[in-house]
Amino acid sequence: MELKGQKACKGIVTGKVFLVRPDHESRINEFIAGDILVAYRTTPDFTHVFGLASGIVTQIGGVLSHAAIVSREYGVPCIVGVKDLLSYLKDGQEITLNADNGTITYESIVTQKPTSLIIEECSYCNTIGHLVQNCDDCELCDDCSEYVSKEGHDCPWCSYCDTSGHTTDDCDNCKYCFDCEGYVDNDHEHAFEAEEA
Repeated sequence: MELKGQKACKGIVTGKVFLVRPDHESRINEFIAGDILVAYRTTPDFTHVFGLASGIVTQIGGVLSHAAIVSREYGVPCIVGVKDLLSYLKDGQEITLNADNGTITYESIVTQKPTSLIIEECSYCNTIGHLVQNCDDCELCDDCSEYVSKEGHDCPWCSYCDTSGHTTDDCDNCKYCFDCEGYVDNDHEHAFEAEEA
């Protein structure tokens, strides 16, 4: 199998993948010398391993990205901007990085077509690297149909129809009656309105 990206620093190397996912970037501190660093992107926090890596591959970035610039400074073969990279490669897998032509070759260990890795920010806890549906800190509340903390929360509550999941102002079952000065059923009619009809 072959992946293609943009050449950032020339060279050809074969080695094991050291995979760093965006939601576990602290794993970079466990880097094994001689491995090929495979990451969504690199940051200055990764710089200390560039001298230990036999190669660098990132899913995003161009020739002016952190990975490209620092790999050239260290003379480490590097390819950037490899689409869906983290969906195809696994930690410990052996690959050949050919930064002379921008290709990564590997034996496929995937039994079905991989799906793109979605890098998004959890809308509840604002952590990058997972969707709110997969968050360890959030869950879908059955009452209000919102993602909330697993530690609990206060659901909005309609005081008129006694249902959770919405406030009285947002209720589809009731409305505010200015004549009665309170919330009433949507089909509410005053006695004098019924007599006029």
